[in-house]
Amino acid sequence: MRERIGRLWDSRPFQMLCLGLWVTAILLMPITSLPVIRKISGASTVAPPTDILFLLLALIWLFPFLLRRGKVPVEGIPLIFFIAVVVISWGAAFFIETPSYRGRNPLTEAPQAFVTMSIGLAVYFLTATFLSANQDRLTGTLRLLNYSGLVLIVWCLAQSMVVFYMNGKYPGWMMEFQDLLSSRRIPLFADRVTGMAYEPSWLAHQLNMLYLPIWLAATLCGFTAQKRRLWKFSLENFLLFTGVFVLFASLSRVGVITFLMVLAWLMFLGMIKWVKSFSNWIFSRLHLRSSHAWIASVTRVALTIILLVAITVTYLLAGVGLFYLGVRFDARLARILEQDFQNVGTFLEVTNKLAIAERVIYWAAGMSIFRDYPLLGVGLGNAGLYFLKKMPAYGWGLWEISLLFNYRTMIPNTKSLWVRILAESGLIGFAVFMGWYYLLWKSAWFSRQSKDPRLRMIGLAGSIVLFGFLLEGFSVDSYALPFFWFSVGLLSAVGSLARMQITADPSGE
Repeated sequence: MRERIGRLWDSRPFQMLCLGLWVTAILLMPITSLPVIRKISGASTVAPPTDILFLLLALIWLFPFLLRRGKVPVEGIPLIFFIAVVVISWGAAFFIETPSYRGRNPLTEAPQAFVTMSIGLAVYFLTATFLSANQDRLTGTLRLLNYSGLVLIVWCLAQSMVVFYMNGKYPGWMMEFQDLLSSRRIPLFADRVTGMAYEPSWLAHQLNMLYLPIWLAATLCGFTAQKRRLWKFSLENFLLFTGVFVLFASLSRVGVITFLMVLAWLMFLGMIKWVKSFSNWIFSRLHLRSSHAWIASVTRVALTIILLVAITVTYLLAGVGLFYLGVRFDARLARILEQDFQNVGTFLEVTNKLAIAERVIYWAAGMSIFRDYPLLGVGLGNAGLYFLKKMPAYGWGLWEISLLFNYRTMIPNTKSLWVRILAESGLIGFAVFMGWYYLLWKSAWFSRQSKDPRLRMIGLAGSIVLFGFLLEGFSVDSYALPFFWFSVGLLSAVGSLARMQITADPSGE
């Protein structure tokens, strides 16, 4: 049996098939809810064609790869332990009294919950192993991401022309084309750019978790995956600046805040590096003795504080300016200026006036579940069954919540992956997941020390993804969206390749 698998594996047609599936999956990455896939899978909203292709590749490539004693990057080991905790917590849920929701129970919710989680895991482990097994695929994958991103940006720019210059009145051909890409009843928004995603917030998520980190890191590192540049400018430079415009045009509050926080973090890191260099220059320029080293230390601390205050003030002013600019385009922000905050009684009333009450209600319900079941949670996919009992009473006065419980059949969710992990896997699952997260962070730092410019760039991009997901995790709660999983799978592959380079370096540097 193993010999047959080996012959099939080594055959050129099989390798070409796998490579073709990989190329197609990357090119289709911008589409998040293809109607055909949604009908076949029965998914409620999330139905990226990329997920199906990655699952297929996991079956025909990843399993034979593991049977042939192929190695998974060490970064994936904590995730395996997290899977074990998820399974244990789901089994333990049968020993607690779980409420039902419209005839649904842990047995009915388990299949879809485990399938969606399996999709995310398949994307991660496949990406990590497929790229670490053959580093020649790395540059080609980066180029494919540029090409798929270029198509996405062009389509978004066409939408922005309609939004800003035609009052959101899309021509028929654009609506029909978007209907082929999105399963949403009204596929395009009159005042927001959607791209090829189900909704604008998903567009912002894919930009922040995949495309913008790579383009930003490539720009900062002076790297390009393409063979040619236009004078000093690369394709990644163009995609970065247009991608930032598209992100703002999506009017995703979490998406924009995430990107701004990423920029603030990178500026802070750059500031620390500059302050160290400047203080060392002062120390060497004045020819101070080692006994006067405190002067350089004081200078370093003082400059750090001054620059930190300057960056903070700059960001506050920029934030206020962006808020008033956003008021012109986003009705949700405009309503905030119309609110009276003087006679506000509770925190939830404040969030309602800030137009984020619904999301806070979802988070509060999830945290209430975690409070009652802190160690292992209530099991994968079961959090929504508790919402009627755990949701704050204030939620019944909100239109979105009332619509969900009274007129829709879908099960509620936490709207946050962090809250979902706590509610469904408990503190143990959350600790293991964060341990994996920390290992990825160390792998990103390690990759940034490599001599290979590709690995250094992806290491920086991985750091940006990990930092940004700390905020993006409060916006999405689905395991099936492939962007984060693909990015950290790419980072894990690069970490493995960086370690292989060091092992193969005869100089031992």
